[in-house]
Amino acid sequence: MSEDTCSIGNHRGSMDSEVNKAGGDSAAVEEEKDLKLAVLDYQAEMMGELNEMIAKEVERQKQVKILGEYVEQVCNERFTQMETVIQKTKELMVSTLEWNLEKAAEGSQKFRDNIRELLKLYVVVNRRMEAEEEKIKELDGLVSLLEETMEEYELVKENIKLTQQMLGLGLRAPAEPAVPEPSKAQPREPFETKIACLVPRINEEMDVLKTLLPLASHLPGLMDPVKEQGNRVMEMMLKEFPAKTTLNFLETLPLKQQD
Repeated sequence: MSEDTCSIGNHRGSMDSEVNKAGGDSAAVEEEKDLKLAVLDYQAEMMGELNEMIAKEVERQKQVKILGEYVEQVCNERFTQMETVIQKTKELMVSTLEWNLEKAAEGSQKFRDNIRELLKLYVVVNRRMEAEEEKIKELDGLVSLLEETMEEYELVKENIKLTQQMLGLGLRAPAEPAVPEPSKAQPREPFETKIACLVPRINEEMDVLKTLLPLASHLPGLMDPVKEQGNRVMEMMLKEFPAKTTLNFLETLPLKQQD
């Protein structure tokens, strides 16, 4: 602006010199001079306003530039944050997918192993069923043996009945025996002694029968009650009639038989 002002001043000086040289010009020349001076003043004023407006615009543009740089910085920071978040989200999704894939693979492998184990168990069970069927076929051949065992068991029952009948006869009052010769007299065996000997012998024979017939698994269930009842009878008889020694037994005999 200072250069423009200087140029205008120089121009006025030249005009003044021209006016002075022209000395004695008319009033028209004076009016033209004043008009030119007014125009120059207006131009100078306009130039000052223009310079002021340009300065304000430059300042405004500087502020706009500063604001733009700030906005650019904020946008860059936001973009960086978004990129970081997107990258972390991507890594998390990839990690989650890999973990899910690993677990799915483990579950699939475990399912395959369980299926294989189930098939193995099925094969084992099938073989066992076949073996059981073979055993059943073999057991069919043992039916006759079981029938024979039942027949023998019936014979044992019959023998037990006969033994019980014999025990019942032993409890009756015996007939008075004939008087033997003194040298040949034998004491009568007491019935409690016969019971004490007979019941264990019968139990022993039943144990031997179970040993000889191991496949007859029903025999113990049938024989045990008989053995218990025999032992109970023996205990009752011995409790009621205690066993006597030979001397005590001889004292119970008649004098003729004591010899």
